[in-house]
Amino acid sequence: MFLFGFTAILGKLISLSGLTLIFWRTLLAVAGFWLTYGLKQPRPSLPRGREWAPLVGAGAVLMLHWLCFFGAIRLSNASITLVCLSSATLFTALLDAALKRSQPKGYEVLLGVIIMLGIGLIAGVEAGNRWGIVVGLLSALTSALYALWNQRLARKHPAAILNLVEMTSGFGIVALVMVPYLYFVGTTDFLPRPADWAWLVVLAWLCTNFAYDLSLKAIRHIPIFPFMLAVNLEPVYGVLMAFAFLGEAQELTTGFWVGSALVLASVFAYPLFQRRFGNLE
Repeated sequence: MFLFGFTAILGKLISLSGLTLIFWRTLLAVAGFWLTYGLKQPRPSLPRGREWAPLVGAGAVLMLHWLCFFGAIRLSNASITLVCLSSATLFTALLDAALKRSQPKGYEVLLGVIIMLGIGLIAGVEAGNRWGIVVGLLSALTSALYALWNQRLARKHPAAILNLVEMTSGFGIVALVMVPYLYFVGTTDFLPRPADWAWLVVLAWLCTNFAYDLSLKAIRHIPIFPFMLAVNLEPVYGVLMAFAFLGEAQELTTGFWVGSALVLASVFAYPLFQRRFGNLE
């Protein structure tokens, strides 16, 4: 979660636009995954036949999540984007119940609603950042969908294969989208500046390859809602780092702090509700 939280800081430090940043991040991550996997297994045991479709779909959802995430940072700031990402718990509870055709647990929905109220409070006082908040919520929705999707895939495939195929297919999708993007928008910000390269390597190899490998191994053993609550610690680390590296504390209002307190209180209240009303699945 610490590594995931650092991605928001890197997204602000790197000068590239959202789609261009994702292109280079994914390219470097794919190169890293193929290199490490090739050293461990010279003959890769790749999926076969119909097994490809769900992995490619997960890669597409991941790219959409990244596009919304970095887009929200550009439209608002890293702190607001990270708090919006905390609403992934509510989306996870609702989506998981829908997939299982069951009623969501009452306390999960309650905590999710409190998180949304906190985000609503932030949106009310941060009027100039409303589009960033909307895109940040879309980032949370796609994050929840990706986690649910991957939890099922992780039961069938090793983490290395999931990362390898999802990231490679995701890069293919981004590369296709880049063609019309560069044609209509231009190539002025396509190549990273010299100062961007070091941050891109950290973003791709540490905050992507290493972090996603750890998360896919963890999701095999942790129920999805507690897993997403752990993901909600990403804003804690990210906001603190935004203060330290970007000086964003001066940009934030009292409403932000009150809303953020509601979000974080919901995260830490979950174990109490769970102990009182039911055991982990």
